[in-house]
Amino acid sequence: MQIASWERNFQVWHYTFSYAQLLLRSGQRDDMDKRIDVLFSRVRHMELPHELAELTIDELPVSEKDLPAGASIEYGVPCKLFLINGGIGKIYAGDCKWHEDYEWLDAPSHFGPLRGVK
Repeated sequence: MQIASWERNFQVWHYTFSYAQLLLRSGQRDDMDKRIDVLFSRVRHMELPHELAELTIDELPVSEKDLPAGASIEYGVPCKLFLINGGIGKIYAGDCKWHEDYEWLDAPSHFGPLRGVK
C-alpha cells in the first residue's frame, strides 16, 4: 500500500545507529517551496541509494522470517517493510513519518534534535 509520494530530489541526510533512525531530506527548490523530512524509526535493515530523483514509499507488513540475514525484530515491536521507489530501496523499520515546512535546508528537523544534525 502506497503511503507517500513526492516528485522531487531526496537524499539520505542522517542515520544514527544508537537510535536506529534514518532521515531523508528534500530541500526547498525555491523560496515558496517546502522542505520535506522523512523519518524512519527503529530501523533494522536498509538497502538504499544515497540520492533519489523522486520518492515513493509503499508499506508492507513483515514477519521475522521475512527479514534479511542479520536483522531481527525487537520483542513486541512491530516491523514493516518500506519499499522505496517500487523496490529500488528497502527499509525494514518500525515506523515512517514525514513533515513539510518552510525552513532552510540546514535548519533543525521538526523531529527534534537528531545527533549530528542541525
